[in-house]
Amino acid sequence: MPGVFWGIYGAVVVLFAMMSFLEGWAHHDRWTMARITGFLCALVWPLMLAFFLLHSRLSPLFPVREVAVPCEYRAARWKKA
Repeated sequence: MPGVFWGIYGAVVVLFAMMSFLEGWAHHDRWTMARITGFLCALVWPLMLAFFLLHSRLSPLFPVREVAVPCEYRAARWKKA
């Protein structure tokens, strides 16, 4: 399974890095900050997507406990002026 993940990750990174490279090449641009940022984003965004998918898959297993709110805060919050 990890081999499949890395294969898909590598394919997506190469696809988007190649798109960024070809855009700069078509416009005869040099290595601008926007172009370098495009390459960095091509490397990073699949990791963020993988983290989000993993988090959404595992979050039901670890429920968050409600934090108790002091009574004074609740009373002051609903008081009309």
